[in-house]
Amino acid sequence: MNFDVYSATIGITIAIVFQFIALIFHVKMHKKEQFIMWWVLGMGLSVVGLLTIYLRTFPSLNRGALIVSNALTIFGQGAFFIAIESYLNKNIKVNKLKTILATGIIVLIYFSVFSEITVLRMLTTSIVLLVFSVLIVRRLYLSKSDDNKDNINFMIATFLLNAIYWIARAAIVIFILPTHPEIYDIILIFSYIMVLLVCTLGTLGLILLINKNLVEREEKERLKAEKERLKFLTIIETSPDLILVSKLSDGEIVLANKVFLDTLGYETDEVVGKTTMELNIWENSETRAKFANDLKINKKLSHYENRFVRKDKSKFIGSMSVSTITIEDEVFIISIARDVTELKEIEEILQESKNKFETIAMSSASWEAWFDEKGVLVWTNDLIEAISGLTLEEDFAKNDLIRNLLISDDSQETLDEKFKTTLELQRSGSSEARIKSKDGSCKWILINWRPVISDKGEFKGFRTSIVDITEKKKAEFAATELAQQLKKEKEVAERNSLTDGMTGLANRRYLDEQIMLEYFRMKRTGEKLSIIMLDVDFFKLYNDAYGHLQGDECLKMVAKVLKTTIKRATDIAARYGGEEFVVLLPDTDEIGAIKVAETLRANVEAMKMEHKDSRISDVVTVSIGVATFDKHSLVAPENLVQKADEALYEAKNSGRNKVMPRAEELKVLDSSDFLKVVWSSKFESGHEGIDAQHKELFDDSNEIFESILSVKTKEEQLESLMKIMDDLKEHFDYEEEVLREIGYPEVNYHAVSHMNLMNNAKLFIDKFQKDEVEIIEVLNFIIFEVIADHLYRQDRLYFPYLEKV
Repeated sequence: MNFDVYSATIGITIAIVFQFIALIFHVKMHKKEQFIMWWVLGMGLSVVGLLTIYLRTFPSLNRGALIVSNALTIFGQGAFFIAIESYLNKNIKVNKLKTILATGIIVLIYFSVFSEITVLRMLTTSIVLLVFSVLIVRRLYLSKSDDNKDNINFMIATFLLNAIYWIARAAIVIFILPTHPEIYDIILIFSYIMVLLVCTLGTLGLILLINKNLVEREEKERLKAEKERLKFLTIIETSPDLILVSKLSDGEIVLANKVFLDTLGYETDEVVGKTTMELNIWENSETRAKFANDLKINKKLSHYENRFVRKDKSKFIGSMSVSTITIEDEVFIISIARDVTELKEIEEILQESKNKFETIAMSSASWEAWFDEKGVLVWTNDLIEAISGLTLEEDFAKNDLIRNLLISDDSQETLDEKFKTTLELQRSGSSEARIKSKDGSCKWILINWRPVISDKGEFKGFRTSIVDITEKKKAEFAATELAQQLKKEKEVAERNSLTDGMTGLANRRYLDEQIMLEYFRMKRTGEKLSIIMLDVDFFKLYNDAYGHLQGDECLKMVAKVLKTTIKRATDIAARYGGEEFVVLLPDTDEIGAIKVAETLRANVEAMKMEHKDSRISDVVTVSIGVATFDKHSLVAPENLVQKADEALYEAKNSGRNKVMPRAEELKVLDSSDFLKVVWSSKFESGHEGIDAQHKELFDDSNEIFESILSVKTKEEQLESLMKIMDDLKEHFDYEEEVLREIGYPEVNYHAVSHMNLMNNAKLFIDKFQKDEVEIIEVLNFIIFEVIADHLYRQDRLYFPYLEKV
């Protein structure tokens, strides 16, 4: 045959280059994607099938070369079909595709490969390759969407061209080849050129398609993993317990939360990368070995108590729960511990108390007795009367004396089981039980028994030693009750740090913190936030008339009304000072807040607590101010209560014993009451450079507000926005540099959050330039999300690390 070697070589080279590119840049990048492997296989089979044609120059190999070439070409096109189908149709299994392909090939293989009739062989080969092209075009068309239509259309055109060629070839084979056999070699040349063309163009289309789809998919998976990691780290860092995460393989510590570091006195860089044995946290190596063995056997541990050693060599007792977790094919041990030293000291006190009472009881006297194998009393000392209340005659007259004395409850069943088990095994035993004395009183006894065995090894009964431990048990119960009381008192003390001692409501400190949090949440979510402030009318006159003690009782009654009226878990009632109270109502509009306020006012008045010196009523009443805010409100968080106080002032001036909502803000922005970002000690990190830049950002924010107040042009406002963006970029770069210098473990995540905030801020500014948003929406995002909220929530996480430096 006359075969253009040069053209064939160029075609083969192109196919090999594309195959190499696909193999290097995609198989390596997407190792888990089987469809790429199938595509590369199809290319390889097609190229090898073309190379096999060269063997036809050897007469002895002509037939075999033709068979192998046709087979490899068909298998190559089939591999293309599997690759496209498995990539675009996620519901079908590759094994199913293999079955479909194998069935079709087995049916046509004889005709397209082994047939002696040239026309029949070429016709069936054309049909097989046409079918594969049509199936591929169909799958590509069904999978086309707006996101991938350009790349899909390119591949459809490629395989549609392929299908057209095989249709044309089939027609030529049927109608022309029988009368013009000299065109046989020309048909073969064009056929293999078409195969190479499909390889090159199809590979190009596939690369363009997967570059977009797979990268997007992997980015989503990465973001999901990052979100889960952040959630995991947040849980660990906010936990009140000591948390340590280490590798199961070698024990290397990968994470320790702040509570762990503070409790043991270490810095992060002293712990991460080390093992607990290197840090000498365990009291001794035997303890560590026992822990490792127990974990290996049980897989997880709960309430595992041990002594641990701090950096300064002091020791504490920890109660530890341990489990394993697999992250990215690596198994980690999560150890959660709590310092129970104080609790163990209480338990030791209880144990000492128990030992003392046991010693006293055992040394004072004991009832010694001997029973036969049926439980009948054989011998006893005189102390039986002191314990049972029965005379010796009454004791000997009873069968199975011990069980007759026991109170019928679960203790008898337990004692019976112990008797049966230990005596059958001819072993000693002991148990505590309750008995009912002759006078009807209940006593606790400690009974020890041991079997009596004859010289021949026969069971002859058992002997008992019984001690009255009633007083000891009372002491145990009293000690347990004392420990529970101490625990309750500790919980009360913790609650008192956040509550007002007299009224039991939240105190002002807790209220201020919650207002700050709810304020930022309001700015993010857009939900309304309402604040109610109430004041007891003429309370000074009430104190003068009834005395300060009765005045305190009055405030307690008002607080009780607040507690019973404010029922949502998210609402907070607090004593603000003196006779003033504040109610924080998240997710509540003005109408809802007024309803709550009116209910409060009516409920206080309904108490009918006498107030003879009141100038508006014979009973105690309250005046209430209501202020409601939304994300567009230009009021600083520390001024929210002030706005409710202003409404309260209006309620008092308009007659008292009424609810007054806050008046609408003036539309002309010329008042100093409008929002200014105010610097406070809560934002101070202790680092001079960072604090200076934070204050400068606050000044930039206030400058933008002044630009609104002075009604500056849009160009001037845009200039102010760009200045604050420049300052933000400079600050974020400087802050990340400082955090890396001090070894802050979350510096990379912090840098990502900086990048996201800057990108979102730029989007808002672009929309402002296009008149798609108002300047106030841009300010809401930059000031509350980028500056205030990021500083209040994210930056405060690294403040402790700066303090250590």
